[in-house]
Amino acid sequence: MSTGSGPAGDNNDRLSAFWSLFYISAALVITFLYYRNLGLWRLFEHARRWLEWVRVMLGV
Repeated sequence: MSTGSGPAGDNNDRLSAFWSLFYISAALVITFLYYRNLGLWRLFEHARRWLEWVRVMLGV
């Protein structure tokens, strides 16, 4: 993600500290949820099946 500051030749295309912490935190939360198996992953895994069921029910 570009910061958008400085000329293109400055090699100034680094993540800010905020975005770095955001991505690291998101990865840790996703890893925690995956290994703790809080049911959230089952929702994601079965979302496709639910969408197919909804399409059949709506006749889409």
